[in-house]
Amino acid sequence: MKETKMRADYKCFFAMLVMLCVVTAGCNNEPKQANQGEQSMEPVICEREAFAVMGTSTRIPTREDSNDKYAKIWSQFERYNEQLKKISTNQKYYGLSFTTKQQDFIDYVVGMEVLDGTAPTGEGLIVRRIPTAQYAVFKCPVEKIGQTYQYIFGKWLPNSPYKISPIAPSFEEYPPEGQEKLPIYIHVPVSKKPE
Repeated sequence: MKETKMRADYKCFFAMLVMLCVVTAGCNNEPKQANQGEQSMEPVICEREAFAVMGTSTRIPTREDSNDKYAKIWSQFERYNEQLKKISTNQKYYGLSFTTKQQDFIDYVVGMEVLDGTAPTGEGLIVRRIPTAQYAVFKCPVEKIGQTYQYIFGKWLPNSPYKISPIAPSFEEYPPEGQEKLPIYIHVPVSKKPE
């Protein structure tokens, strides 16, 4: 119970940061480590194959800044946690930000990876397919999520040869339950800026 609450707490905190910043599996390389064991914020650029996530979806304003709102989103997902763990392909958790046709809103999906083609297993659940895309993948410990997002959007993206690609959602990949000390992988879909 304590681990579930801890996981939900850091996911809620992370989800809030994603919205404030506006927004690895499948990669052949790990993000580079700095010297003397320090964490580097430089990403690995890689292509990730298409995959599907089953979970809950909530439409929220991109300027949403309520901790309670994100706590509620993750709390709603927790009701399906045991059910989804039984069919998850990798036991990891995802928070995905899908753009919508409604300006200044996103669909925030919380879920677990399932086999492509899987149908929702219950009322309140949806399945979203994430297409094959190129990502900048940033590895960070939970306590450095805010710092990592500030770096991504404040320093790395403006100075990199990449821009955000609208082809796929940005998403966070959390470790399986019971392994919360493992790093989180922040995936930002990117394409090359025109020369």
